[in-house]
Amino acid sequence: MTFLHRMGSFGGKLYSTHIGETDIAMGDTSRLTRAVEWVSKNQGIKTIFLLPSSVPEVIGTDLKALAQELSPQFPDTCLIPLTAGGFDVCGHKGVEYTLLELCKTLPREVHQTKQPSFNIIGSCADMFRFHADAAEIARLEKENALEQIAPMQTVLARFLRVHREENKLVLAGYADVVPGIAEYGKECFRFSRTECYCDCPEMTGEDMDYLDDSAKERVAYDSKGFLMGSGELFRMAKRDQSLQIAVPDHIWRHAYEPPLAGFRGSVNLAAVWINEMARMH
Repeated sequence: MTFLHRMGSFGGKLYSTHIGETDIAMGDTSRLTRAVEWVSKNQGIKTIFLLPSSVPEVIGTDLKALAQELSPQFPDTCLIPLTAGGFDVCGHKGVEYTLLELCKTLPREVHQTKQPSFNIIGSCADMFRFHADAAEIARLEKENALEQIAPMQTVLARFLRVHREENKLVLAGYADVVPGIAEYGKECFRFSRTECYCDCPEMTGEDMDYLDDSAKERVAYDSKGFLMGSGELFRMAKRDQSLQIAVPDHIWRHAYEPPLAGFRGSVNLAAVWINEMARMH
């Protein structure tokens, strides 16, 4: 429940099946059936996520098979098993598996509306600072960010021109985030060199490589330039996490932090680059 609150979810309810070690050892799942029946009928909940604890996950309880077996008994309830409760799966991977399962289970065919409309596709629970970015997208700021960053542009551009060995921006994160930051850095602050890495091998391209283990080590041990990546990468590099742009993340976040998107995002990026410049010299 603490994790749900950290992710910004205060509306979900958590129920326990009270399945014990004896039930698991004997293969008895009747308590799970009764719990699903009670929640479905008495609480009126139409979507139930089945979350295993570490014990049944390690022993090998087949939660997906149980969900398929129970579904005919509760035709009006959607049962979604999330099998990421073992000791071999860390928190951010659990979120990734969950979102993938939701993409497979919940989408419905939507007919195009006749009214003018648009879709906002982006911030989600597996993205770094998604609370702040979502709030910024909702604001749809129309202020002129260039006026706010003009003094920082002058200072940083002069620094990069003088200290050419530091004139490098290394970005490692989401494939749809990294190119935008790189372009912003080149156009507005005169970064002459950019190195882009993404965390998905299927989304690499001519200007973006996959951040595998060897790339992580190479990037982490290069002390020159401005590095932006995950908390894991900053720990390897022994650098300050103020330039973090991706998960894994082990710091408590909230919706009022400076985002990476929109008007406030552009000002925030300029500020963290200026602060990193001050730490360098």
